Amino acid sequence: MKTRSTIVGILLLVSANLFSQYTIDWVNPCGNFNKIGVMSAVDNLDNLIITGYFQSENIYTRKYDINGNLLWETIDSSAINGKYEKPIWLNCDINNNVFVVGKRYSISSVWEYPDAMVALKYNSSGMLQWKQTVPVSVLIGSQHPGFNLRSEVDDNGNIYIGTAAADPSGFILVKIDPNGNILFTHNSEVNAPTGFSSMRLKDNKVVLTGSSGTASTAPIAAWDTSGTLLWTNSVSGKAGNDVEVDDDGNTFLLTSFSNQVTSTSGQDVVIYKFNPSGVQLWKKDYDFGGSDFPTRFTLVSNRLSTIGYASGSGYFDWIIFQTDTGGNKIWDSRYNGTSFNDEYPYYIVAKPDNNVIVTGTGGPSPDPLNLSYLQMVILEYSSTGAQLWVDTPNMYGGAGLSCTLAGDNSLFAMSYYNMTAYHYDATSLGGMNDNKNNGQAINIFPNPCSTSATIEFYMAKEEENVSVLISDLFGNLVKQFPFKNLLAGTNRISIDLSELKTGLYFCEINSNISYKRAKFLKY
Repeated sequence: MKTRSTIVGILLLVSANLFSQYTIDWVNPCGNFNKIGVMSAVDNLDNLIITGYFQSENIYTRKYDINGNLLWETIDSSAINGKYEKPIWLNCDINNNVFVVGKRYSISSVWEYPDAMVALKYNSSGMLQWKQTVPVSVLIGSQHPGFNLRSEVDDNGNIYIGTAAADPSGFILVKIDPNGNILFTHNSEVNAPTGFSSMRLKDNKVVLTGSSGTASTAPIAAWDTSGTLLWTNSVSGKAGNDVEVDDDGNTFLLTSFSNQVTSTSGQDVVIYKFNPSGVQLWKKDYDFGGSDFPTRFTLVSNRLSTIGYASGSGYFDWIIFQTDTGGNKIWDSRYNGTSFNDEYPYYIVAKPDNNVIVTGTGGPSPDPLNLSYLQMVILEYSSTGAQLWVDTPNMYGGAGLSCTLAGDNSLFAMSYYNMTAYHYDATSLGGMNDNKNNGQAINIFPNPCSTSATIEFYMAKEEENVSVLISDLFGNLVKQFPFKNLLAGTNRISIDLSELKTGLYFCEINSNISYKRAKFLKY
């Protein structure tokens, strides 16, 4: 007889992939849990580049090809006693050069004290081309708890770095040419920016947003790529969380503010739209039933896809929604993989067909005896908001920090611990949509599921008697659903799972045609 600890151990080992509806291509940890992942990017040859740090000391950068082979790894340090480096952002240019930007800092028992921005350029073979440090003075305290920056690279290989600091004060925009020469360092104190959140480069415009010394305002500023300040603005909002720019030069600002939908709606998501001159065109408010905090959005195929977190049942859940460029909400969804912990999305990528993929940290727990356990989660939603699939590829990976599409539409992702990299085959993406004609696939959604689920499968010909069989982790049949006269083609049937206990299960179609089993989680 297996002991309880043995059974739990088995569950922990196998549950990471047990309810995914596709085959993960490869998973590559860096081999050291002290290496912490930060950011990833994909170059024009579909290689994955990831960056992170080791024990708050050095910047590590790795490059994998699409088959998971490690091509190179680099290490960079400050070479100054008592000074350390961490990466924050990562870019690739059209020639597959790699740019890593971050901070140089010292450490106290409470704070990290940044004193400079760090920019590194590697060629496609991992050779360091140049390193630049840009001194800045950063206020540290209850109103200024940290330091953030972003970078963008144009088609000529120039890199733009945006941040906010105390000296120079306000927003700061730095431009460095392909040879590592600093072309300009400009700052704007208009609307008193004290914190930085995000930036976007679009054509010849660079837009920055962040927070101000006033908790109820969200500042925003735009430069052209030659360094001329084009416009500034400040609107009601807790802070500017993200910005986007459309093909016409209009700018969208993501923020939040209290009681915008109703007098009692709590913290609501707010999106502003500005024309190319910075004049506000409209403001749209969105409420998801509690205190809502947006974190990031992306503009693809004339839709804004937004992620954030919202209160519910005593804990925070993921929220995701899409709007058109007029601010009209198309759909929204909430993800609550566990009812016993806060869950957060960290990164979103949108596809041209308006499907979106989100990664972060959440449930379901891999341990049925500890339902508050969190792990890395990846989700895809359709263009109408239907959850297509969910995967937890590595329960030891911590949070999913980023995900990126390769040129063949395959998916790369990375997680926090061990700078772990992941790749999913393109034929696996899209959940139910990609397997309609293979005659062997069963798709279950939503997954994880609660009281019921929908099963989709393809039948080559009409079948008179079909049964859906549900078995537990150890192969015991726990539920059977008979169906009559199912037609050739794609069938969708609903099943009641309310009687099942929380756990991992297999689903199998029993007919004259053999089907592969699908896995799902009941919570």
